[in-house]
Amino acid sequence: MAFLIPLLLPHIVEAGANIGIGISNAIQGDHSNVSFQIGGKVFTSRKSFDLGSLPPELRVRILLDALQESVDYIQPAPLAVDPLGSRYLELQRQIPLHAGQKNYRSIYGDTVSANGYPISSWRWSGVCREWRDELRAGLWKDLEVVGHRPWRNLLAMIESKKGAADILKLAKTVTLREGFDSTSDLYAILSCPALDSLEAISILPDYPTPFHPFIPPIPSFAFGFQLIRTQKDRLKSLVYGLPLESSTNEASRQQLAVLRPRHLTLSFVRPTIPLFKELAGLVGSTTETLVIQYIPAGSGRLVTSNILLCEPLQDFRKIIIHLHLPSQRYEIPGPFGQRTFVPQKDPQVISEFLASLISALEVEEEEVKERYEVWRVEGWDIPGAAHQATKRRLWPEIVEVEDEKREMEEVVKEMAEASGSGASGGGFLDKMMGKQAGGSAAPPKEKERQHWDRETNLRLLGGLVNLRLESKKH
Repeated sequence: MAFLIPLLLPHIVEAGANIGIGISNAIQGDHSNVSFQIGGKVFTSRKSFDLGSLPPELRVRILLDALQESVDYIQPAPLAVDPLGSRYLELQRQIPLHAGQKNYRSIYGDTVSANGYPISSWRWSGVCREWRDELRAGLWKDLEVVGHRPWRNLLAMIESKKGAADILKLAKTVTLREGFDSTSDLYAILSCPALDSLEAISILPDYPTPFHPFIPPIPSFAFGFQLIRTQKDRLKSLVYGLPLESSTNEASRQQLAVLRPRHLTLSFVRPTIPLFKELAGLVGSTTETLVIQYIPAGSGRLVTSNILLCEPLQDFRKIIIHLHLPSQRYEIPGPFGQRTFVPQKDPQVISEFLASLISALEVEEEEVKERYEVWRVEGWDIPGAAHQATKRRLWPEIVEVEDEKREMEEVVKEMAEASGSGASGGGFLDKMMGKQAGGSAAPPKEKERQHWDRETNLRLLGGLVNLRLESKKH
């Protein structure tokens, strides 16, 4: 065993030095504590904070603030690559353990978050009844369903009817993304009686971008707006991601006049003036903002700018045009067997279209100019994905921050020159610092007391045993 001494001696010396430093800090500080961890068990001399001694209002505020801060701990999913081409993806989809299979069960879980909060935050509801009652409203306020597992869990909750109505009534916004096995799953959630107090509904807002890198986008299907339940109060927002002209008909679109959303977002592959005229007759007098998500499809030319500036659209108070450019080529199978290709467009074609649209806006009346916004969007915002959409507003033109900063500096300089008082100083900047012109210097401050927090960590047996020495001086 003598040969182990040269190997262990450096670690023993380092551990002894760290313990000495920790003891020295504890002697100099006002407060100190020791924490000793063995595996998953922690023993500490620190007194735990008695949260129950605080007033109920303060406890609730601390809890809700902690819930909002926990959103920053969500880790985005790594960007998946396909080094072997589409043939490799076809083989992957045939594996029973692949996420695209109907009976797929993941041992790791499909997502690291639920409804925009990390899984660890959901466990807080099991601490006590007070935490459960206060956190439940925040955790279920924004209901977001993406991926196979969340869809299956939500459908099982609706079918069980054990407390599901009380929980789902807390939802104020519902976002339904890809991951369902059939369209009947989508219809089951939209027609759920418990979801009758919603403020915003989003249906496939990322279409046609797939939610999983190894799964192709779902084909477009026929959809009826009459499947959306009439809410108790008027909807604030309704987002529909499927191409409106190919997935709905005139009869199903009549439900929009009943829903009357304040903000309506619709996607188009080939928008037409008759379709805009129909929308204006349905919701032109009730909808404040119409967002047109234009997805250029096919190998032909883009629509002309006069279609997006047609007279029926003038019934809306605000028109926002989003020119969506996917980051890769997509194929959208239609409900009747037709296929629509969404390739990467030539940058010159896109630039010419935007230039013609902005030129047409510049010659319009001032009232029309103030009504329009034009954005260029590349990609889609997919929850948990490493690649996010890049958005840039083209109309009205954004004033650069540097120009605003330069103007502010000029204003401050003019004010300083106007309030100057001679060679003795004491101008505008001095007054901003609290100094008087010609006055004496401020008396020196008393020497502040030294404050410090020091921490010494010691790891033994490869991290199985941890020793932490904390010292504070205030």
